[in-house]
Amino acid sequence: MHTDDLDQLLRSADPWPGDVPTALTREVTAQVIAADRGAAAKVRSRRPLAAVIAAALLVAVPTTAYASYQLAARTGLFGSPGMTEEDTSEWINGCSADLSTYMETLPTPADTPPAGYTWAQVRDRIVTQKQSANAAECPPRGQGVLEQASSLRNSYYLWAETTWTCRAVTAHEKGDDAAFRSNATHAAAMMDRLHELGAYGDDNWRPIQKGLRTGDFPLIKQFHTANDAGAGCP
Repeated sequence: MHTDDLDQLLRSADPWPGDVPTALTREVTAQVIAADRGAAAKVRSRRPLAAVIAAALLVAVPTTAYASYQLAARTGLFGSPGMTEEDTSEWINGCSADLSTYMETLPTPADTPPAGYTWAQVRDRIVTQKQSANAAECPPRGQGVLEQASSLRNSYYLWAETTWTCRAVTAHEKGDDAAFRSNATHAAAMMDRLHELGAYGDDNWRPIQKGLRTGDFPLIKQFHTANDAGAGCP
């Protein structure tokens, strides 16, 4: 996604919420459109394997514009499918001081979370992880990061799927078949939820989900190693 694409996105974006001063709206939008015209904004997606979350796009934006609303999570800018976005949900400031407060406004899953956690605790871990991942790109060190609201909502299910997949692999390696199959089944259910939310950009996740449901350990281990390994199971 190049700066010109971002310019077009912002020119066609929905207006900011009514409680944001109109003058600030015009100032920030003008700065984003005008700044760094020759630079390409970075787009990052979290998962390298086939089960890519298409909605989980993080976009770097010019530092000068970002300074104007650095403290607010809500930007009043909305996605425009056909560019880099998959839906029309709002772009959220990933460097904001109130990211955790904003996350509290998103619906939490109706499913039971992984053992040992409440969804509130999962939310706190997600916010901490995102703030750590975004730190290098947040002002004054970087240009800033935007992430769509749909991606943030999906992160509950993605975190749970990752956790249960990790626990399934650990259980299998310990010879606990019952725990292996139980955790794998829970992970597969999270893929259903992500699919229902429109998080996947293709059907490449389906063979992985089938492997989770049938207990295909080599496939599950490959998926885990490629996507989730390194940090240990939560």
